Amino acid sequence: MRLLGTYHFKNFWEETFLAITVFFLFLLISYSACAENIQFNLEINLGVQITGIVQDKEGFFWISTSNGLKRYDGLDIKTWRKEKGGLSDDFIRAICNTGDALWLLTNTQGLNRFDKNTGDFTQYKFNPDEPNSLKGTGGFALLVDDGGFVWIGTENGILSRLDPVTEKFMHFKHEPENPNSLPKGMLTCIFQDSSGIIWIGSEGGGLSKFDFKTKKFTNFKYDPANPFSISGNRINAIIEDGDRLWVGTATSGLNRFDRKTKKFIRYK
Repeated sequence: MRLLGTYHFKNFWEETFLAITVFFLFLLISYSACAENIQFNLEINLGVQITGIVQDKEGFFWISTSNGLKRYDGLDIKTWRKEKGGLSDDFIRAICNTGDALWLLTNTQGLNRFDKNTGDFTQYKFNPDEPNSLKGTGGFALLVDDGGFVWIGTENGILSRLDPVTEKFMHFKHEPENPNSLPKGMLTCIFQDSSGIIWIGSEGGGLSKFDFKTKKFTNFKYDPANPFSISGNRINAIIEDGDRLWVGTATSGLNRFDRKTKKFIRYK
């Protein structure tokens, strides 16, 4: 299952844009949720920061927010918030849907798996005594790849891969003496392309291509002497279009990356 990298909303205007997007989403779509047609009620005011939206096969919208997980069925909103044995943190930074489960990356309390059938949460947190636990307390980047593995980009710049069967994490981090390691900096988005390659965006480290078989990173950074380098090193979004990747930056515009020529075309 390929999912877009998650976005890091940093200011009022980005949050306002998302709120407008959500409004038109509900305005334009009517969906058959459950067994009957339900027209979406537009008179809803969440009053929170929205960080992500997914729709499941039943038609429900699941919304990650700064104040819990919300489910919209076309008529009403149900909310899950932090509680003992439940959701670990009200502030959810990223959300992914995998059929019967949701994966939720929180602001400061690790990763959660929510079973939609039972309503149970499974928490994955940092444990200093367990080397195979999550590294870091939270983050912004989350992906579930085609094999069902969960990728997390943490606020401290570590890329973690969870095997949901063994519930063990594998970690990758910046190594100053290794040019084929992950760049230094907070990770902001993760994307898997059609060939299975993992792409990572970071806050200051540019764009990275990760080959899991070789465990090597190929890093693309801004080079003022090269007009075909990426336009900036603060990456916010990654998406695929045929042989090309589109890469959105925080302050340096949009880039189209041709994977055959390894050249970036800049749009500002």
